[in-house]
Amino acid sequence: MKLMTGLLLATALLTSGCFKPGPAATVKAFYHHVEKGELDEAIEILAADARSDVPHDKLKVGMQQATREIAQKDGIKSIKVLKEDVIGQTAEVTVEIKYGNGDTDVENNSLIQEGGKWRIQPGINK
Repeated sequence: MKLMTGLLLATALLTSGCFKPGPAATVKAFYHHVEKGELDEAIEILAADARSDVPHDKLKVGMQQATREIAQKDGIKSIKVLKEDVIGQTAEVTVEIKYGNGDTDVENNSLIQEGGKWRIQPGINK
């Protein structure tokens, strides 16, 4: 019975929109969208000022290059969160990305909250 109650509660939260991805989940989603070539979805994860400062076409060109680079490394095998620091409306997330060919990258990501959603803020990594 407890399991059923938990499942119902989880379903209710997900369908009501009360559950919003945190900073780490947002970063993972961004990299997976780029990997799959879902560039419009990836661009939507960027902060509003990043989307308005750089023309949409230029953002897409940069992300297409990243998609090609990921494909050349045989795709993303895993993304491990090394650090997630949240301070108010900002967050810093460091991830280790392992690729299918064995390469790894460590990426630092800065995020801000906009309209209740976490957005990646390029260019302000520490």
